[in-house]
Amino acid sequence: MSLVSVNWNPSSKNLNGFRIIAAMAGVVLATVFYLFKGTDLRWCAAIVAAGVCVALSGCVSLKLTRCLYLGMVVITLPIGWTVSLVLMALVYFGLITPLGLLFRLMGRDVLKRRFDPEAKSYWTAHEQTTQMDRYFRQF
Repeated sequence: MSLVSVNWNPSSKNLNGFRIIAAMAGVVLATVFYLFKGTDLRWCAAIVAAGVCVALSGCVSLKLTRCLYLGMVVITLPIGWTVSLVLMALVYFGLITPLGLLFRLMGRDVLKRRFDPEAKSYWTAHEQTTQMDRYFRQF
């Protein structure tokens, strides 16, 4: 199973959602660039115009919108794949591995997997419930 899945045959509902998000993203990006980066107003207008062109592409043809959608997917797919692998590696090697090593050094054994040569059996006794209501409250 892949971490990043691609919808190569988007429905018209997906394409219309893409159009709306592209228009909103163009306005938001242009505003952020203008307010925080001090980008020239002409560049901001070009960003908004690109978002509006993607939004209007569906009025011309959904095939055109599909081509734009798939083009954006193909461009951003390697970025998403790389970021997902890097984030998983950071979580695993930055959080889970140090915690496992720390628990090993502390001697923590929650699952009671430690070998005991003196034990006759590793069976743990379980107390059976006698109340019928308990079956409806499992946790």
